[in-house]
Amino acid sequence: MSRSIRKHYKYNKLISLLRKKIFDGEFDSDGKLPTERELVRLLGYSRITIRTALQELREDGLIEQRRGVGTYLTSWKKQHACTALYLPAVSTSDKPLRFGFIASHPHVAAVEDDPYLNLLMLGFLRSRGPGRNFTIETATVKDMQQRGVFEELCAEHVDIRKWDGMIIAIPLSEKDLHFLEHCPVPFVLQGEPESEVSFPVVTSDNYRGACDAARHLLDTGRRMPVLVYGNESNLWMRRRLSGFQRPFLDLGIRLPEKNFLTLESVSQEAAAARFSERLKLGFDFDSVVTFGDWPTVGVLNVLHKNAVRIPEDIALINFDSYTWLFRSANPPLTCVSQPFSRIGELCIEMLYERLEHPDGDIHMRIVRPQLTIRESTAQTAMKKRAGELP
Repeated sequence: MSRSIRKHYKYNKLISLLRKKIFDGEFDSDGKLPTERELVRLLGYSRITIRTALQELREDGLIEQRRGVGTYLTSWKKQHACTALYLPAVSTSDKPLRFGFIASHPHVAAVEDDPYLNLLMLGFLRSRGPGRNFTIETATVKDMQQRGVFEELCAEHVDIRKWDGMIIAIPLSEKDLHFLEHCPVPFVLQGEPESEVSFPVVTSDNYRGACDAARHLLDTGRRMPVLVYGNESNLWMRRRLSGFQRPFLDLGIRLPEKNFLTLESVSQEAAAARFSERLKLGFDFDSVVTFGDWPTVGVLNVLHKNAVRIPEDIALINFDSYTWLFRSANPPLTCVSQPFSRIGELCIEMLYERLEHPDGDIHMRIVRPQLTIRESTAQTAMKKRAGELP
């Protein structure tokens, strides 16, 4: 991993830590944060890193800086902060609702360090206010292969019946879906399941997001991309692959099978190994699309090792871009960003609808990802030698 990427990943951990401290109500009762100097001493980061992190929290709407006075939680957050569970209760009534949040166990050390889960949590936080008084309790599942999600939770002594509602952000087996058909606890799924039964769902439009990425490559003259991605047995991944291929097929371009690089694990090591194997077959492609942050790091490392220039020799698009990655890569990466915090807000909104109208119509809400064009796909004269590295 390059020094720049490693530095920004460490920065992401700082952002996650500060958000968690805000969520947990650890700052002064008047809503004032420690000074930059005090945060440097308490957290062990440089002052410029602390300042950059505070700027991002300001963009999140969590804090406001008052000239000559200090940094404070935003007025609505100050009213709602108190010491409680991971997301504390809004103090507008005596008894807040208890919501469960079920997610895959993160690859990082803690839930709050995972950028995907952290952004969903940010969305949960933003959705609170008058009439929405709740806490969030997180339950993570490590092994879903043997017993399924709900059997695993039972084995871990997690009683979902204590919750007033739950948000499920984890792939579900057929057995899990059958359980949900008769589940006594109102719930919302974050992500569309493979089922003929209708469930309340908030999801991202993976098909259109991938279409947007493909059309952008075609607009810049790229006709032969390589795709690096995880398990295509998941519905959302199949939607991405289908959406990406559609614009090419419309032009009569069928991508060769060797350009689809499936990873056994979504890690930088697995991506680097698979992409290195593809390079040995010849440098006969003009772009790479990576799905996930760590696979992107793996591909970037291989390109750097082989002196392949972005975008002069090859274009690169990252799908599922997180702040720590697109800020650290050089050149800045064109990316398809998932609106995870917005999805988190909609999950809470839909859960309240399910509580208020348990027999109402079941809906699916779909949020479109955003394509942000940066230097990694700039239209340049691409110098290439057929079948060779540049």
